[in-house]
Amino acid sequence: MKPGALLFALLPCACGSEDDPAALPEGCDHAIAPDDDVRDAQRVLIEAAEGETVCFLEGTFSYDMELSVGTNDLSIRGAGMVETVLDFVAQQTGGTGANGISITGDRVTVEALSIVDTDGDGVRATDVTDVAFRDLSVSWTTPADRDNGGYGVYPVGCTGVLVERCAVSGASDTGIYVGQSTDVIVRDNEVFENVVGIEIENTRDSEVVRNRAHDNAGGILAFNLPNLPTQGGARAKIHDNEIVGNNGRNFADSANIVSKVPPGTGIFLLATDDNEIHGNVIADNASIGVSILSYDPKLFGEFTDSAYDSYPTGNWVHDNDVSNNGTDADGLVEILFADQEPFPDLSWDGCENPDLDNSDGRYTNCFSDNGDADYFFMDWCGGKAAQHNDMTDVTCEHDPLPALEE
Repeated sequence: MKPGALLFALLPCACGSEDDPAALPEGCDHAIAPDDDVRDAQRVLIEAAEGETVCFLEGTFSYDMELSVGTNDLSIRGAGMVETVLDFVAQQTGGTGANGISITGDRVTVEALSIVDTDGDGVRATDVTDVAFRDLSVSWTTPADRDNGGYGVYPVGCTGVLVERCAVSGASDTGIYVGQSTDVIVRDNEVFENVVGIEIENTRDSEVVRNRAHDNAGGILAFNLPNLPTQGGARAKIHDNEIVGNNGRNFADSANIVSKVPPGTGIFLLATDDNEIHGNVIADNASIGVSILSYDPKLFGEFTDSAYDSYPTGNWVHDNDVSNNGTDADGLVEILFADQEPFPDLSWDGCENPDLDNSDGRYTNCFSDNGDADYFFMDWCGGKAAQHNDMTDVTCEHDPLPALEE
């Protein structure tokens, strides 16, 4: 018997359409209707066989508990973002889980539906291989509310992730977050009115392409943080995105690191290596266009991870359309750099790992061919040069990162 099946074994199933193959939509092995009880829906997900497709029909589904998916090779499909809505406003988290859909099976696809007002994350995948989220909407109907769920789409500890054509709004942390994962594609999504639009955290080999991030506090982040099982976040290829007007309020809980993100941030790289930022439109973000920072415990919190590398190295920011950023700086930018008005489009804190031999320039954070964008050397660590706006020392190139294949 599959894990969890015993819980539902004695419950009658009200899913009438799955008992009548002639009534199933094309391509569906099982169908769940809006008037089916959530426990019946969960039973279908548990009992579905590998390789099958479970379809949620058109309508609004009012659910008070999380749906879990532990079967490998399962497809979950709605009738469309607008047509199929899973509404979790009545969710009770005691013993039933706080997320909308929680995935622990490999090679699972979730597509073509909306998830609304979860207590926790909209859809979460944990420690799985080859998970795909496609044509999803995840939202919270209370704007900028700290009590909203933290993440819209949240794969963590995964190998092989695809997030495409999704729309996420209202997350109290990040709309689309990928953490401690490898081989990740995030493309053609729209993220807005979250604290952060997209975050790639402690993840290796990702491509973030053709997304639109607007009206968040921060547009796109690539972070490498301490005290996590997976270290060495690197090689995010962030290109051909529109990162415009991310001037929303930062409503994250103060315990979350994204609470430190200044409202008005375009792209923020923190202690992460060998990323390539190119071909993006980065405009009208009131605090920061693109900033590269080391992890400063005084700003981001103390850590005990002796293996953690707090310095960003080998990043390349080039050929972006960067304009009208830093015109009304907020948060840390306003506090630390009030004399830089407007705050320059591109910035680096200047901190370098003293244990690295950079005689060949491989670890330099490079900025090139970004039009008329201006630059600020922050000199946070001292010892090299005073604060200045001369880009000469960082006008350089690295090898381009390859696009990822599915």
